[in-house]
Amino acid sequence: MKKVLNNIYFQLSLITICSRLLLIGAHIIYNSIPLQWYVQLHDGQEYLIYARYLSTMQIANLPEAITRLGVGYPLLIVVFKTLLGMNIASLFVNVLGTVITVLLFYRIFQERTLAFYFIFFTPSWFHYSTHAMSEGIFVGVSMLALYFWIKQKSLPAGLVLGFAFLIRPVALWLILPILIINLIQRKWQSALLFALGTLLIPGCWIFVSLSVWHSLIKNIATHFHRVQNYYSPPFWVFLTSTFSPHYSFFKKLYFWLNYFISIYALIALYRGRASLINLLFFWWLILSLVFYTGVSSPWAFECFDRYILSCLPALIVGLKRLFPRNRWGVLMIAFLSFAISLYWDHNLIAIWTRQNHFINLADFN
Repeated sequence: MKKVLNNIYFQLSLITICSRLLLIGAHIIYNSIPLQWYVQLHDGQEYLIYARYLSTMQIANLPEAITRLGVGYPLLIVVFKTLLGMNIASLFVNVLGTVITVLLFYRIFQERTLAFYFIFFTPSWFHYSTHAMSEGIFVGVSMLALYFWIKQKSLPAGLVLGFAFLIRPVALWLILPILIINLIQRKWQSALLFALGTLLIPGCWIFVSLSVWHSLIKNIATHFHRVQNYYSPPFWVFLTSTFSPHYSFFKKLYFWLNYFISIYALIALYRGRASLINLLFFWWLILSLVFYTGVSSPWAFECFDRYILSCLPALIVGLKRLFPRNRWGVLMIAFLSFAISLYWDHNLIAIWTRQNHFINLADFN
């Protein structure tokens, strides 16, 4: 028993799961809401509706606004629905993805303290990985693909990243650097197998999308139609939003903190580019930053802290020199992330309650 308790993988798994269960319970008890309300917060309501239409094979009737979401996460909810019910499955999938992320991060880098920081940092990571959102499972699947690639298993890496693309299309910003590095190293067979793997699963979804909506990739098309009326030069939306009275001082401060630590991480990764993994992470992060900076929708400012989580492993590695290498630093980050998450949801629940935004999900189970 003592040997199990001292096992680093057991410790990481236990703390990751227990911390998230504790936060979920705290949200529900503190705000006096049922579980079926909690899972609807943020994009959860739409993901659960998507999963319901998938489970009844009626995605042709899916509301247009919801088609902007990737199919990967709702599909996994449906997979676990029979065993756990829709509400619990939506949380289980995200927490499972978070556990996979932390364990594989330690497996790859063998950085014990840094892996413990990964459980709680950033506050947005800790927050969204406890909701019915796709962040946890997306990063987990991306880390699994990265692990396969490091082990020179190109086809499995491509297949897994192809599925990550169905969860969130920004998986492309990891697919491209891996493919380019393989080509630069003249690993032609690896590049070919990886490319074929990344195309197989999205190719199946393209067939479905064409059959149902007559659109190549429906979620990308829906996103494009949503933002095409918001055109502005790159970075402009960040500046205008910073001086807008619409956003609170805390929101503006938090955005710029996330942006500047991303730039710091980018510079650190560039300086360490002699390492292949640092070089890969550098391109993963810079492509993500260029994309999010170029998005002209106000959502780029409002959700930057969430969007940048798509390349969180690169961010953590780039920032590792800033983390105190002791348990007190981890505890401080954990406490801050816990408090910030409670504050965010308390305000959001109050707004949703006033606007009667919650719906009855009882029949979704």
